[in-house]
Formats: sequence, C-alpha cells, structure tokens
Amino acid sequence: MSFLVLFVLNRPADSDAIDDLETKAVQKGHFAFLSEWLAVAVQHKRSFDAKALQYRSYCILVAEDNSSKTIIGVIMCGIKDVFLEGSVVKVGFVSNLRVHDVVQRGGLGTKLCTELEARCMALGCFRLVLTVNGDNARAKKLFRKLGYVPASQRRMRPVLLTSVRPPTRFQEVPVEELRGADAAAQLNRALGRKDMALADFAELVNAEFFLGAYVMRLGESAAGCSLWDASQLKRFRVTGRLVELGQSPAARPAALGALGGAALAWAWRILQLAARGDSPLLLALHLAATAAAAAAARFIYRNAEFVLGRDAKIVRFVTPHCSGPEGEELLAALYRKAQDMA
Repeated sequence: MSFLVLFVLNRPADSDAIDDLETKAVQKGHFAFLSEWLAVAVQHKRSFDAKALQYRSYCILVAEDNSSKTIIGVIMCGIKDVFLEGSVVKVGFVSNLRVHDVVQRGGLGTKLCTELEARCMALGCFRLVLTVNGDNARAKKLFRKLGYVPASQRRMRPVLLTSVRPPTRFQEVPVEELRGADAAAQLNRALGRKDMALADFAELVNAEFFLGAYVMRLGESAAGCSLWDASQLKRFRVTGRLVELGQSPAARPAALGALGGAALAWAWRILQLAARGDSPLLLALHLAATAAAAAAARFIYRNAEFVLGRDAKIVRFVTPHCSGPEGEELLAALYRKAQDMA
C-alpha cells in the first residue's frame, strides 16, 4: 500500500475520518483480544484541529492512501513558548499519533514523526515532548528509535474529591477569583521562569476553555490554581460487545434481578448466622464484607457513571502552586473546593 503525507488544510471530511481512525486505533496494550468486548476510545466533540487551535502555533499531518483516498495516519503537535534553563524556547507537545491497523508496522508512524520534526524545526521549534501509555511497548520502541528519552514516569490514580479533607479552618478561608490580566500576573509571579512554565501566562488565561485562576491566602501562606474545561474538546466513547449487550432492553432488568438475588441470598446467610449465635466472629466477618462490598459498588458505580457519561464534565486542575508554612494545607483546601468552582 502506498501513502501520501500531506498538511491538513481544514478539509471538512478530514475530521470525521480522523475520528473513525482514532476509534479503530485504540491503544490496546497486552490484552488486545479484550477490545472486541470492551474498548474506550476518544471522540472529538468539535473538529479534530480544535485542540491544536488552542496553541499559537501548531502542525497537523495526515497520511492518506493514494488509491482509496482513506486517511490511514495522523499526528499533531502544538507549539508553546516556555522557559527552559532560564531561557525562552519553543517546545512542541506531540499528541494523537494514530496509524490504521492495516498499515501498522509498515513504517508510517516513523514517517509521520520525522516529517513532523522537520516541519516543527522550520517553525523554529527544536524540542519535542510527548506521553506514552506505560503498557504500549510498540510506541515506546518507536520513540526510542527516533531518539526520544524518558523524562518522567507517572501513574494515574483516580481520587474522588471527597477523599481530600483538609482541616476545617482552611476550608473557611475565602477563595479569590482572578480573571484576565490579574490572573496572568498572578501566574507569572508564582510560576514564571520555572522550567516548562509558559513564557507568558496570558496565552493560557485568554484561551477559550480557561475557566479562571483562584487564590487562597492565610497570613504568610498562599495557594493557587487554574481550572480548564477539558470536556469541550473530547469525550470517551465506550464500544464493544459488552456495551451492545448492556444496551439491549432486557439487560437492565436481568442485571438488577441477578444483583437482587445475590443480595437476598447473602442477607439470608447473615440471618442464619445471627440466629445460630455460635459464630460471632464469622458473623462479624460477613457484616464487614457486606460493608466493604457496598462501598466498592458505590465507588465503581460513580466512576463508571463518569466514564460512560457521554456529556460528563471534565475539568482539569492546572498550574497548582503554594508558598509559606501552610501553603500545602491551603492547596489541599483549594483542591477540595474545585468541584464547586467548576
């Protein structure tokens, strides 16, 4: 199969085709066979270049098959002016590398990356960063071959805001909301000249999806953050046979019936233990297991509801900073209040 790499020129048909490509090119890790039953892909709520338009400078490349005119690859890079080792430099943030299954391992990913590097250098950008899923061995091998080196390794851990409980006196500290030039000035003071900080935070503050900057002060301590509405760009799309089964008319009654039957059987078991009265330790263990199962079910339901919710609001807590002897406690209190501010 031959392919042609070209620069995206806002063709209306491209966005839908790239959406379809992203659904088919989900990063499947070590359990690719499970993707037939359950897979989560990104679905763009606007045009594909909406994310790139948040940058002052960007580059998007697509690969199109010459014969079928089908889009079989895409890559994006947004370029920012940031501080690095005391100087302002251009850094490109690479994302959305997708290659169609039918041409994977054929060199298309390498060609897209090298072409992107050349175009970024033509724009004066000589440094690129990107993130890769920890279990995506194929992507990590590709980027190592291209000369990328690991900068950090992180693990995502979902935390409900209800689990962050700073002392009451910090929760009572008022939150100051900053907008426009005041927000940019505050962020420049707190984070300016730090490595990878924006050269001018007005770029963030004036962005379409910026919700606001927030500050809490107590004596000599202060904490601040910004909120960014990430739900305007994309949402999760869950696909697979399990989803199809779950959407059938009989699925919900059957699931509720099965859970109800299991709950009744478990309750009958506990009543039997209580009536016998000769196994208090075993009864206590059953009650503890019941409480743990209920808490786990509540946690799973709330997180599944968020992931599966097609219009769930996703707000990012960005530019966190604190100072002073009680700055960390103030930041925890600000984090706790973020849900209401969003």
